[in-house]
Amino acid sequence: MSSAPASGPFPTILKADVGGYMGSSFTVQLRATSLHYASSAHAREFDHHETISVAAATWTRFAARLDELEVWQWADSYEDEGVLDGTSWEVVIEWGERGIRSSGFNAYPANWEVFCSAMEQLLGGRAFR
Repeated sequence: MSSAPASGPFPTILKADVGGYMGSSFTVQLRATSLHYASSAHAREFDHHETISVAAATWTRFAARLDELEVWQWADSYEDEGVLDGTSWEVVIEWGERGIRSSGFNAYPANWEVFCSAMEQLLGGRAFR
């Protein structure tokens, strides 16, 4: 992928999820120009679903944040094999000439918490961790 900044008004693909068997889980997927958000208090049994419209300015801020966080440089996989029950996550984004597909199990990129904050801002304050 190119080193050019994220371009276009919004990504062509955005899919992000995080959660596990013992705690809360969240999933977000771009559908056309809106986000489908689902959450679960337990075991990925998603009981809350909503569609979220995102303003152009919010997409612009999110794109800049992704660039600042250098998510495009994340490894393909992060794993802590010493933990059997835990949290898994996946992020898939394609935006202009840039893209990332990264996932993990009980291990994360160093800036994961900041990425989760950026997701929560994109989601209008809804939880994503």
